[in-house]
Amino acid sequence: MKIRSFDIFDREHVELTCNITSDHPASQFGQPVLSIEEWNGAAMDMHHWLLSRCEILEIDDAEKPLLEGWIKQFSRM
Repeated sequence: MKIRSFDIFDREHVELTCNITSDHPASQFGQPVLSIEEWNGAAMDMHHWLLSRCEILEIDDAEKPLLEGWIKQFSRM
């Protein structure tokens, strides 16, 4: 998946490559997380997603249900 994120320090948009997976140390109870390749696999949380105004540029059909689950877990908060 490709996303665009706003870097608040450099004040510019950056494109990031990420994978959505539940096979990650930051995943809890099988919940998917976004693993960012440019961050050496570190996970992006929903706070970062919202504050940096992320947008989806490309997504595979197989990733769509996982992304929906990722977003739904935060709508319960």
